[in-house]
Amino acid sequence: MTLSQIRYFLAVARELSFSRAAEALYVSQPAVSKQVSLLEQELGVKLFERTNQGLELTEAGSRFAVFFGDTEKNFRILLEQVQNESDTVHGTVRIGYAAGWDISEFYPRITEVLAAEYPKLEISIIGLALETIRKSLERGEADLVVTNESLLRGQENICSVLLTRRRGILLFSAQHRLADVPGLTLADFRDEVFYVTAPPTMREATEELLSVCSAAEFFPKIEFVPTLSTALMMLSGGHGVLLCHDWMMARNNPLFRTLPLDIERGIGIAWLADNHSALIPPVVRELRNLLRTEETGT
Repeated sequence: MTLSQIRYFLAVARELSFSRAAEALYVSQPAVSKQVSLLEQELGVKLFERTNQGLELTEAGSRFAVFFGDTEKNFRILLEQVQNESDTVHGTVRIGYAAGWDISEFYPRITEVLAAEYPKLEISIIGLALETIRKSLERGEADLVVTNESLLRGQENICSVLLTRRRGILLFSAQHRLADVPGLTLADFRDEVFYVTAPPTMREATEELLSVCSAAEFFPKIEFVPTLSTALMMLSGGHGVLLCHDWMMARNNPLFRTLPLDIERGIGIAWLADNHSALIPPVVRELRNLLRTEETGT
């Protein structure tokens, strides 16, 4: 059995629902069902029963829920104790992020915080295209990735947590025909092409765009482009727009204009579920603390 199977089982035991457990874990429902089924096969007992009232723990399931719950709690306590001993946390953590983002807001500070707390821990930063975010984890090119939270949902064998929420913006050229028009709203761009810097197979990349435009009472014209650089080149000619957020580096470029939108984009950090490196928890913890402090101003 694996820690992932135990985590998935405990989540279902808490929620008494595979779908709600999957949402809480930011993985797909089939992934949860599969891991719980594998755990049942290895234990040789049935852990859940489906009744007219819903999902229920079997007697064996209830006993294993208590046992695994205590085991997980003790494991986390021990892990935290070990990680708090700075000398045991050493090595390099490679963090991938969406290319084109301005991470200067947190990168210098997180390296400073980690250097003080874990002097033997180093951070390496890698810029990635959206479609390679997950692959970079699977291929071992990155230990952690920071990207749009929506792209992390339902990903099998991926653990993730929300880091922060950023203000959504519409990016367009300073040469655009609407660039100097006061009081613009998203609806004023209903006739424009909306560029999406991800392949069509990444449905999550378009779902938010469709939702936002639907609220503005229009259906967007979507054009998929291979890279952010391609989108920015198209925008610089005065054509099209790009829905993004205020971590986009181009927002400070005088060649572009931005329209703040009344939406927020979640930014998450993710890692492989079977990556149990002792380097990951302190980096995730310090990043969450740092960005939470920035949001609250405390």
